[in-house]
Parts: sequence; structure tokens; C-alpha cells
Amino acid sequence: MRVLLERGGLRYSLSLIFILIIISSNIMKVVNVRDIVAVNIALSDLIIPFAVILLLSSFIVNKSIGGFRYILIMMLLIVWLIITSLLGDANKFIVSNSWVYVVSEWIKTFACIVYFYIGYQIPNYVSVKWIFRYYSVGYFIFLSYGYLSLYALRFEIDIPILQEKVSNYFLGTYHDPNHAATYITISFFILLCGVQIEKLRCYKFFYLVLILVSFGTIFLTDSRAGLVGFVVALLVFCIVSLRNHFRYIITMIWSLMLAFFGALIFDVVVNSGKFMYSLYTGFIRFEEGYEIRKGLTLVAMEMGGYEYPVTGIGRGNFITNSQNYAEKLGVVIERNIPPHNTIIGLFAEVGIVGILLYFIPIIIIVIMIFENRKYIMSNWATYRAYFISIVAVFAGVGIQAYALNIENRRTLWLLTGIILCLVEHMRINSQNFIDFKISNSRDRILLRDDKKKTPEIVG
Repeated sequence: MRVLLERGGLRYSLSLIFILIIISSNIMKVVNVRDIVAVNIALSDLIIPFAVILLLSSFIVNKSIGGFRYILIMMLLIVWLIITSLLGDANKFIVSNSWVYVVSEWIKTFACIVYFYIGYQIPNYVSVKWIFRYYSVGYFIFLSYGYLSLYALRFEIDIPILQEKVSNYFLGTYHDPNHAATYITISFFILLCGVQIEKLRCYKFFYLVLILVSFGTIFLTDSRAGLVGFVVALLVFCIVSLRNHFRYIITMIWSLMLAFFGALIFDVVVNSGKFMYSLYTGFIRFEEGYEIRKGLTLVAMEMGGYEYPVTGIGRGNFITNSQNYAEKLGVVIERNIPPHNTIIGLFAEVGIVGILLYFIPIIIIVIMIFENRKYIMSNWATYRAYFISIVAVFAGVGIQAYALNIENRRTLWLLTGIILCLVEHMRINSQNFIDFKISNSRDRILLRDDKKKTPEIVG
């Protein structure tokens, strides 16, 4: 314990914990709480308490709390969720969900805030290039697990650890192919950025392999929203990059076409073409899915836009009130399903105030980028790969958010925290951006080749 409380040991421990969180944040399991609510539990959730304890110890040792203002701002979101739930419970015209379900929604949001703050702290302990490298390890586990599950299904192999993940669609380590598609989209463009900034050929090659596999895998998820979001993000990436990297884009397009045919061959050989057929018929029946989502959107807009625009009907109350609103509007929807639209769903449950609180981290990032726009443009060669990939990810995830509920995705909150920290400190060292990490006690760069200190494991 004494060793841990020493600064070197504490930094090493936090570095190791953060590495494990980066790698394991997308290894998921669904747990049913009293058969009332299903909760996605990530392997990293088991590590988070240790990270919190070590961070508190670090704050005591260093006598400072980096980014404390962001904790206070995000806690306003929790307070607002509680207020909207209480107002909904007190309103006789609103059918409140069970308190177990409502409290579980508060806990999910609080967990996301913790992931956001841990993401903000990660660049204090892990250099940029190693964040990419450890992220790629976690993504490799995701892909490997998913393909092993498909293999087990095709050849009827009983593997106990895969029993919950066996499906006709590619799930990776998730339980929903739509969310798997979102994670693939995010990872694809993160790794594209990694290819451009990585200096070692072995990591470049590893990233390229994962990128090519990702392009084929997005089709195997059979997620229409995921595929549309991915294509839009790819178009945005190509348009923004086209000016100076025409040859690079042409090479990428040919490579992605090769990856698509690879996925097609895999589908035919391993699963008799079922994935592509399912995807094709899914687009043929696009109008059917569109009508369902249209009905859910109209119901959500009626709740938030016309009756309770400021507070919404209370977090977790959409599914208990949607049927009544659907009957009033004359639309047909399925019972007990979420709105399948992140923005409109939040509008219905927590109102315009809640939406603004949810998006405060992104708003802060945009403001910081705008304030530093001249500096960024003067150092565009350094930051180009990062910002183009961020724009592509936002475009893809933004499209998918209109067909899915992704507000509780841990990866999004973790990455948002990392991006906020890096944008906040981008002026520190533009010449060696990939090699730095930020000291949590002083706002300066700790270069990897500075021999004095940081353990080898953190890069």
C-alpha cells in the first residue's frame, strides 16, 4: 500500500488500470435485474472501482483534481434526470415506470459519466500512440470473438463461453448487431487515423488488417442503420481527405472492395450466404422498418415536443406511455420498445434541457476547436489525421443515432473524454503530438524518450 501511495507506483498502477479499461470496455454481457430490466455489463465495469480508488489516491497525493469542473457539470445531468423522474411520477397523466427501471437508468448515466471522466484522465498516463495500440487490441478481441461465434454456429460446435453470443448475425462481443455495427464504424476510422500517424510498420500493418476485416464485417451485422451510417462516414472521410490524398483514397477504395468480396466469400463458405440474403431482404423491406421508426418518432415528438418540451415525461417513462400516445395519434407501434432514436428519445424523456446536458462534452469540444481554429490550421499537418477521423466518426454515429439509442454506449463516453483532454491540451506540443502524455500535476508534456520516469508499459 505504501508503494502505491508513492507517485511512481501510483502512476504505474493507474496506467495499467487505464490500459485494461481501454481493452475491455467492449466485452459485454447482459444481466437481467429481477426480470424487470436488462442491463449491459462490460468487463471494464469490474475494473472501474479500482480506477476510482486510485484516482482519489492520486488526487490526495498530488493535492489537485484535474478536470473537476467537468465532474460538476456532468453531475447536473444526474440531478436533472432525478428531477424529471420525480415530476413524471407526480404527474397523474404520465404512467411512471417501476422505480427499479428508473433508478437503473440513473445508474447507467452515472456509469457513462465515470467513463467520460476516466477517458479525460487517460492521456495523463498513457501516450497518444499507445492509446491507439491498446484500443486496437480490444477491437481485435471483439472481431475474433465474433468470428469464432459464427464459426461455432456454422459447424455446430459447443463452446460454453460462446453460448450467449451465437447468432445468425455478427455480434462481436455485443448482444445487438446494430450496436456492433456502431462500434465497427467508430473503430474503422480510429484505425484509419492510426495508420496515418503510426511510425512502426508492424502496427501499421496490424491496423490495416483490422480495417479491411472491419469493412467486410459491417455487412455481416445485417444492420441497415449501421451500414448507412458507415457509408455516410466513409463519404465524409473521402470528401474531406480528397484534396491532398487522392491516391491514398483510390487505394483505400480498391482495398475496401477487396474486403467486401472477402466478406461475401466468407458468408457463402461459412453460412451458405444467409447474411447477405438477410441484408438484401432487409433493404427490400426497408419501408416496413421505416414505418415502425416513424411511428416511434411521432410518439416521442408528441411527448417531448408538444406536451413536455422542457422536462420531458421522465427518464425511463417512454415505454410505459408510448402505446397511449400511439393510440391518440393513430399510429401502430410495438409495445415495450425504446424510441430507436437517440435525440428524439432523449427529447421525449428529459426535454430540451436534458439534451443540452447530455451533449455538454461535445459542445465544449466544438467550442475549444473553434477558439483554437487558427492554431489548428497553422499546424494542420500534425492534426489533420485526427480531425478528419473525428469528423467522419461524428457523421457516421450521428446517422446511426437516428435509428438507435446509443446514449449509454460506454465507448462513446470514454472516447469523448479522451478527445476533450487532447483538444484541451493540443497547444502543448504540436511537433510531438503522438508521443506525449499530460502530467496530471503540471500541464506539460512527458515525452516517451525522457528517461526519467514513466514505466515502459505505458508507452
